[in-house]
Amino acid sequence: MSKGSTETVKVMVRVRPMNKREIEKGSYSVTKIDNKCNSVELKSPDEKVPLKNFAFDSVYDCDSLQQDVYNECAFPLVESVIEGYNGTIFAYG
Repeated sequence: MSKGSTETVKVMVRVRPMNKREIEKGSYSVTKIDNKCNSVELKSPDEKVPLKNFAFDSVYDCDSLQQDVYNECAFPLVESVIEGYNGTIFAYG
């Protein structure tokens, strides 16, 4: 890398809505999104297990619109790639 260049890795999470099968089974969401703190709280069905909290660069709940997620996450990267910079989006799930 040349002197003065920087690299940034951002981790963004989007919680998907429950699917039809999950709803029919009577399942419930174990995630809670905190947009102010950019965190996801995971709760266990076993109330004896403590909550787990994970922080990210951005978080999106199951009601987030695809266009909003793209505009905030992918669009800036696409713009920088057009300007000649390297960029990668890795999506899982």
